[in-house]
Amino acid sequence: HSKFSESNEIRDINVLVIFDDKEFREIVPCSYALFEKANDRYVKAYKAVAPVDAGEGSYIYKKDNYMTTLKYGNLPAYSYELSIIDLQTGQTVDKSKVESSDSSKKIFSDGSYVIRTTERDTVYNSDDKELFNYDPNDYQVNKYESGYYIADKYVNGERKTLIFDIDGTKMGGEFDGYVELKGEKVWTDNKLYNLDGTAVIDETFDSVEYEKLSKDMWVLKNSKKKTYTFVNGNGEILLTAEVKDKGFVDVYPSQGLAYEKSKDSAYKFYNFEKKDYSITAYSAYSITNLLVKLGDGDSRYDLIDATNGNMLCKGYSDYSYSKCYDGFCYIAAKRTEGGVDIYKVQNKIDAVKNSLADDALISENQLNKIYEVKEDMFTELEKALTDAGLKASIDRDNGEIAFDAAVVFAGDSSEISEEGKKLLDSFVKAYGSVLSNEKYKGFISKTIVEGHTAPLATSTYESGLPLSQERADKVKAYCAGVDSGLGGSFEAVGYSNSMPIYNIDGTINQDASRRVTFKCVINNEF
Repeated sequence: HSKFSESNEIRDINVLVIFDDKEFREIVPCSYALFEKANDRYVKAYKAVAPVDAGEGSYIYKKDNYMTTLKYGNLPAYSYELSIIDLQTGQTVDKSKVESSDSSKKIFSDGSYVIRTTERDTVYNSDDKELFNYDPNDYQVNKYESGYYIADKYVNGERKTLIFDIDGTKMGGEFDGYVELKGEKVWTDNKLYNLDGTAVIDETFDSVEYEKLSKDMWVLKNSKKKTYTFVNGNGEILLTAEVKDKGFVDVYPSQGLAYEKSKDSAYKFYNFEKKDYSITAYSAYSITNLLVKLGDGDSRYDLIDATNGNMLCKGYSDYSYSKCYDGFCYIAAKRTEGGVDIYKVQNKIDAVKNSLADDALISENQLNKIYEVKEDMFTELEKALTDAGLKASIDRDNGEIAFDAAVVFAGDSSEISEEGKKLLDSFVKAYGSVLSNEKYKGFISKTIVEGHTAPLATSTYESGLPLSQERADKVKAYCAGVDSGLGGSFEAVGYSNSMPIYNIDGTINQDASRRVTFKCVINNEF
């Protein structure tokens, strides 16, 4: 509630509640008038108790365990009880968790703290478990940031900064003066460094404009050159956008997009995971991740998915309305001759639903989480397959990994060729190495081996089904026998010629349609 009633009824004042934004469960009940962040784990909660004399002024007094709000507009003047609430448990805790009068105790932003002594300093987490200790004559821990502890020491009167993980392991680098952590990187002396002290890119910049965009990504501003440089965690420059005149660069972090706006109100969009990708656009629909690109003459416009460059609609005079509902985006496209066509498209996040284990209702936050994990997994899988010397077509939207059937099978039979066995050996081992990674355990519920045949003029769905099923069964059996740690997580399905691959001109690509695919089915409870 943003407004309070002038009523003196307690129920009209204690109206605030805190929910978990991922699971949308109630953490703190609806019985408080004001919340303030104490640190990353604890919140200060004020509960109205009784009316007080309003007096004069429009500010808040705080003292010990109560707060008096002097009357301001419709905000009632009340005495308030202060509680400290743990956001992980929802329980009220002692005030010493966020405040300490003991000069030997320093509390950090996540609720962890250090107890200083003359001989050993000890760092504890917010649950009072000892993390590590150290000799204060060597250095002193003074700050917690982005999952690391920052410490200082002095060498010949010069300040050095050290960084430790939560186990007290030094990350390697020693930096001169003060530092700021930017995700997994260190910003100091106008340069971006790795935690081990090596420079991410050997160039000085004015500032880091966006700290951690998506995965490992930073945007570095150089005012002198009038450029924004996009750098990934390996120090590779993915994009350098030069901003001219009165233009600017901004980002859509969740969509993996950056855009540059010029003085003529046009936008140039970049997908900063693909160096060579850019679209010059007239305007953008940020909610649906779609943008409108200027078409060829006659005031016609094309509708583009800015995240991958796919054409969605073409040649309309305007796309005046968009609405997301039940996993789809609905677009109203105006015809130049009058009238409107309605299109239904999937956006980037909702495409995750294509590869879920079932149709269970999933929150948008959960979809975002699944999408990010899925993107990371496929990035690692693509690298693993490339390192294994394999060529495969990977569709990240539906989770399919496709191999040419001509390589796997001997002719038009279901017998796996020697070349096919080598391919499957390499694939299953590479696939297993990624899925066995601790961060992906439980993410894939099963892998479906799909057999597909080409829709020849002389064949029907019924006539092609036995061969496609036999091929899927043979591949499943072979893969299950490869020592990969995947066990019996494979299933086999034959689809005959029901899912052909099309060329750009709409004709069927017969060679590409003959294929074996491995489809990853995501565990929606991950």
